[in-house]
Amino acid sequence: MKKTIREKIREHLLRLKEEGSLKPGDLIPSFHSLREEFKTSYATVQNTIEAMAKEGLVERRQGVGTFLSSAKPLTVEIGLSLSSFPKPEMESLLSEFCRKHNLYLDLKVKDRCEYLNGAVTAAGRKAIITQVKFFDNPLLGNLLDFSVFPDSGKVLEDFKDLPVMNRNVFLPFTQFSSQMGINRRIFKNIGFSEKLPDGFSWWDDFVKLCSEKNVHPASKICPYHSLWSLEKQLPLLFALSLNESKNLSEIDKPPLFDTTSGRHFLNILKSFTTSRVLKSSNPSFETGNAAVAFSLGSWLAVQHEKRFGLAAEDFMIIPYRKGKHKICTIELSGLMTFIPPDITPDEKMRIWQLLKMLVSKEFQVKLTGISGMLSVRNDVTPEEHPWNTRPDYAAFFPVPGDIKIYNNIYNMQVIAALSALCEQFEDYGADISQIVKNMDEKVRSIHEPT
Repeated sequence: MKKTIREKIREHLLRLKEEGSLKPGDLIPSFHSLREEFKTSYATVQNTIEAMAKEGLVERRQGVGTFLSSAKPLTVEIGLSLSSFPKPEMESLLSEFCRKHNLYLDLKVKDRCEYLNGAVTAAGRKAIITQVKFFDNPLLGNLLDFSVFPDSGKVLEDFKDLPVMNRNVFLPFTQFSSQMGINRRIFKNIGFSEKLPDGFSWWDDFVKLCSEKNVHPASKICPYHSLWSLEKQLPLLFALSLNESKNLSEIDKPPLFDTTSGRHFLNILKSFTTSRVLKSSNPSFETGNAAVAFSLGSWLAVQHEKRFGLAAEDFMIIPYRKGKHKICTIELSGLMTFIPPDITPDEKMRIWQLLKMLVSKEFQVKLTGISGMLSVRNDVTPEEHPWNTRPDYAAFFPVPGDIKIYNNIYNMQVIAALSALCEQFEDYGADISQIVKNMDEKVRSIHEPT
């Protein structure tokens, strides 16, 4: 749709502000110069500036001129998963970009868990931007609707291929890819080949050898109060199912557990070393005390040494495959923004500029270097991810033809129910025939609600 002269003048002044050519308190171009530049009437320029004054974007001073409104810093809290995005590095990166874009925002980085229980609200002259995963539903105040911004359609076009339900309030922000990893040092010590055959027919022999050598084949830390222990192991289930008989379109439909692959999956989990109490001495792949990890996030590429002390030469990523194609499980998260009811149009626009900055290519590339994530942008190539420094890291990046499975298959209530049933089999000797039937019934309840 063709823009009016008034829209063009408004966008021109806001662009000068964004570029830093006009700073808060600066005198804007004269009415005469605007009239000449846009080949329009004095009345059109005057009406445009009056409308902007009502929005709080400019200030008219009688006998002096019209000035860009003085920007008062707005407090914005950003809730992130601090295990993936270290607070000091994020605060430094955000401050750098905010200064560069003249946003005049007082940014505070917080743990996103603070916002998931709804105890904090976007009041008291602050806004909240929080990282959310599928099925998170924080209730923190008024949601910012992106559709009110003229360029939102163009911005969101970059993420049209991602499985987002409400694009007007959910802005894709991060994605982490999961694959299998092996500890090369342990494999060498027990004399097991790193060249694993297709499928998992090797697993039982591997577990037997680990037992003989007093080695943990795999491990998981699942305290009894943990509700979602099964979630991290789903990449293994998907790989087994796809290689048995299932198509991707049916990957979330029963029968899923009451199958050869489903039973194999549960028996593999039962051979894990499971810790029900949190202790620093618990065996784990990340600390080098377990041989295999079936759901290893791309974050390990950045955090293996500084967070866990795992030497780079001690581990290798091995992709799940179906035939020639990789199977990549993707955990997608986005940003939801909550604003106070008395926010001004200028403050709302500054928050939108911040959100655009967070998904810009320049910011996303730097963010991947901090976190080990995959950028949500289509135009950031695998080679542009600073952490992609080894041939085996290519396993994390889906290419055309690969199978991508996103983390929105089951909600947390279903995952909790499946985790509890799995626990009954692993810890209490429940009959696997009954367990797999019950697990499929839980999955069936999603597709055939009563």
